[in-house]
Parts: sequence; structure tokens; C-alpha cells
Amino acid sequence: METKYVSEVYNIPQDKLNQFAEASGGTGKIHIDPEYASQTSFGGTLVHGVLLFALIEKELEFRFPDWHQKGTLKATFVKPVRAGADFVICLEQNQNIEMDVTVICEEKTVVSGKAFIAK
Repeated sequence: METKYVSEVYNIPQDKLNQFAEASGGTGKIHIDPEYASQTSFGGTLVHGVLLFALIEKELEFRFPDWHQKGTLKATFVKPVRAGADFVICLEQNQNIEMDVTVICEEKTVVSGKAFIAK
């Protein structure tokens, strides 16, 4: 039996990206300089991949409290998420220990992966 979970809607505004960049050291212009980023093919600043990964882990921990002790996550970043864009995290448990993980932004898959929970 498959079980699907969909997170709340997330939205990371520029000021939060700047705070994350300061805390993490991820101060690349594509993340913190809107003027620079607007001139790139992305058209604006991008959410850090590691921040998206952390939010996926947050959702896994919320749904599966022992995930942080027994779980692993493998994910591929398919498309970038721009600052201020709405996105959701979907978890689809298709086996007892395996879940499909998808992040959807503007009706497109931006992160795709699998989470595993060891017994």
C-alpha cells in the first residue's frame, strides 16, 4: 500500500537566503546578489541546494521520528528554485522502508530522490 505525504507550502524569501548564506558560508552571488543573479540564465537568486535538502530532512523527521537515526536520503537537483517561489515536498512511501521524494515548484519537479529507513 502506498502512502503519500505533501508538506506545507514553503517559500524562501531573499532575506532568509541571505541569513542562510551568512550562517553557512554559502555566499555565492547566485544566492545573495539579486542584481547579478537577474543577469544570469536563472533570472534571479537561487535557494541553496543544501537548504532544500535540509527541508526534505525536516519533512522526513516529522513523518518518521526515528529517520535521523536510521535513514538515508539520495536526491538529485533537477532544476533550481528561485528565491520567493512556492514549493512543496512530497513523500510517497511505496515500500516499508523506501520512499520516493519529490520537490515540486511551479508544477515542475525540481528535486527527485529516494529515502530509506532501515529496520
